[in-house]
Amino acid sequence: MMMNSNHYKFFIGHKMPDFPIWENFSFYQMPNFDDKDSTGFFKINSSNDKVFGEYASLFSIKNDLSRAAEGDTLITICQYRRFVFNRKLGRKSKTMPWCMVLSHDEMVNLNIKEEYLPLSKNSFLIGSPINIKSILEQYSEYHYIRDLLKFTSILIDLELLTNAEALSFLNQQYVIPAPSCGTFPLAAFIEIFDLLELAANGFWNNGYRPYSDLYQCRVIGFLLERLNSFLLLSYVKNNSLKIGELYGVTTLVLPKNATSIDVKKGFVEY
Repeated sequence: MMMNSNHYKFFIGHKMPDFPIWENFSFYQMPNFDDKDSTGFFKINSSNDKVFGEYASLFSIKNDLSRAAEGDTLITICQYRRFVFNRKLGRKSKTMPWCMVLSHDEMVNLNIKEEYLPLSKNSFLIGSPINIKSILEQYSEYHYIRDLLKFTSILIDLELLTNAEALSFLNQQYVIPAPSCGTFPLAAFIEIFDLLELAANGFWNNGYRPYSDLYQCRVIGFLLERLNSFLLLSYVKNNSLKIGELYGVTTLVLPKNATSIDVKKGFVEY
């Protein structure tokens, strides 16, 4: 793991990006856990990592860095084709207006320096939010509502959320797609992901139902994405931070020679 004493910078995903990784960034690949090893809660290995999506790697990163959250240490997380910049680069997506899109050639020739850093002396740079009717309704449009309701019930039973917080979670009218992308104080990242790992473990052991559908099988990752967004926005609010100063620009990179990309339930056109 390549690391800077004050700022950890990673790309995560199922494989390395097909463009040059930026200076001081490294590609984080989750270790393979055998039958005698685990994250401390549940075993995530090649047979079930798709269920957790990118959160398998994120939990592993969090556990690796759990003792490194000192002072003003930051962490930047980028996914295979998605990251957060502090300014607009590329073109606005025709189908997903909350994000910008770069062609593969533009990404290869882009000289990235400080575009991933927070602005105005802030320590957060978080993704672009979108307005929805509620998380409950938005989730039910694409997934099985049974899972979200069971997940929320387990969060209450485990005392990870109060009744009032659970209601706020289900009724939240803003969501940040891929909320793990961006730059965060490492202490905040660890605090949020400690709770997310408890939530994932609770659902895995008490309510998880496997699906054969290649999209729906990622059920835990989908649930964690909504909870991650809620916890991130709650953290900002509870610490009296000015949310409007923390938003960056979610940016996607297209495959080679492509003018669009299918990101599941959200077709992105350049």
